[in-house]
Amino acid sequence: MSHILINKNIANSEECIRCIYFSLMIGSNNHKLKREAFLPAKGHNDVSLLRLLYTDLSFCITHGENTKMNGQTFCALASITSNIVNRNNEWALSEESKNNKNNNDDEINGVQAKIQYAPMSKGEYVSKDIDIYTDDTTIDLPMHADLVYNDNMDGDVKTKLRKYANELVKRVKYSMNENIYNYPWLGNEDFSNNNNPI
Repeated sequence: MSHILINKNIANSEECIRCIYFSLMIGSNNHKLKREAFLPAKGHNDVSLLRLLYTDLSFCITHGENTKMNGQTFCALASITSNIVNRNNEWALSEESKNNKNNNDDEINGVQAKIQYAPMSKGEYVSKDIDIYTDDTTIDLPMHADLVYNDNMDGDVKTKLRKYANELVKRVKYSMNENIYNYPWLGNEDFSNNNNPI
């Protein structure tokens, strides 16, 4: 990719890609995304993404294939934007998201998330104070971003994060197939104008 300065602000419509692994993140029978596709690891509050504006789908696939995920097998890509996250945030503050586990009608889900600029190199975050370009050979993942939750995946909050992620996976598109390059996007109609094979 050419010498392009990576914008530290992520536009609401900017597409970000999540690498998906079998069987943790996708169902073996119905091939539907599971909530785990967008849930942080235990004790964390972030989910790794790649900004498609600064890379391409071929790189995302290669990255997914080369990333080791506790014995999981890379099998798909999912696409998400801040617009989708913002709509999910609105849902999480709505009456519809009430958690009636204890018949407490006043308990609203309340989980919030946002997509943030988060370039990485050698498994560590790069300082947000420096400017990074797409062709910087010293930065492994200049296009890296995080979906950041307002809470860690721990304790009582796990139920709320899971509920939030259950709703979030309904709003994204994804592609999975043995030949991921030639399979059309599945999922949310928000992307009907961009429903092209990858």
